[in-house]
Amino acid sequence: MSQLSVASDVGGTFTDSIAYDAATRRITVAKVPTTPTNRAVGTVQGLKAALALQEKSGADVDYVGHGMTTTTNAVIQRTGARTALLCNRGFRDILLIGRQNRPSLFDIDVVRPEPLVPRERCFTVAGRMNAAGEEVEPLDEGALEQIAQEMKDAGVQAVAILFLHSYANPSHERRAREKLEALLPGVVVCASAEVVSEFREFERGSTAVMNAYLRPVMENYLRSLSHLLRDPGEGLGLGADRPIMVIDAAGGLMTIDGARTKPVHTVLSGPAGGVVASAHVAGLADIHDIITMDIGGTSTDIFCGYRPLCKSFLTHIDV
Repeated sequence: MSQLSVASDVGGTFTDSIAYDAATRRITVAKVPTTPTNRAVGTVQGLKAALALQEKSGADVDYVGHGMTTTTNAVIQRTGARTALLCNRGFRDILLIGRQNRPSLFDIDVVRPEPLVPRERCFTVAGRMNAAGEEVEPLDEGALEQIAQEMKDAGVQAVAILFLHSYANPSHERRAREKLEALLPGVVVCASAEVVSEFREFERGSTAVMNAYLRPVMENYLRSLSHLLRDPGEGLGLGADRPIMVIDAAGGLMTIDGARTKPVHTVLSGPAGGVVASAHVAGLADIHDIITMDIGGTSTDIFCGYRPLCKSFLTHIDV
């Protein structure tokens, strides 16, 4: 019985692949140039090369793991979708205002990063919930038709919805999402409570905006990847029932469908796998203090870790 697993990590310059046969404990690796126009092509090329060294094919594979810098690079390079934000009336500037936490409060030379959604693509609508999740003002569904038209005129490809206290009652967000999806076919619409259901509007809203910003990018990539992995012709020929898992930013795993709908959870997922592995190896070697460095084609990630009594504390710097 085959016990063959493969995994790949797509970087800005190279795509690294590995094949592991648990029955023989044999490991083979391959490195191929990343294919920027469609990173899925390089991924499949690398996996094929690693499998060829095992004298195996995609039909023999039981499991596929995948790490990538797709979303990280899209944020760094600002190549995500043209995104809009819909929020409560009176809260149009929430992304610009942010929160009071500022490391250099009196530094007049500080330049803050531009939000992923500029002010002219922030729209507001009447409707309000209170902190207990009780409706204070009904959602103005009639106004959504005009707003949808303005979004269409602005060439919007994705929309994030942020309403006050949607963590307590997301019904307004859900209704607005349903209306906008019907009015804007082909446009991605993300409700903040469905992405991260926690209090504090700026944190929830900025996360929802990033998720909407990344979803078209990730959906295109994973659609192509899924097809090439399953395709028995030019692709890998993976069996239809074989799982494909994507690493997330916590070093855990997501299904490929989960990564499509919540791509924000894959930002910095590439180096996360290396950190989890490094922490594990450090624990086995009884090394308490570690520094890991992942130098890629787009960015360099440095992690510092301390493992007293097998409890890890990690600090991340991205440059």
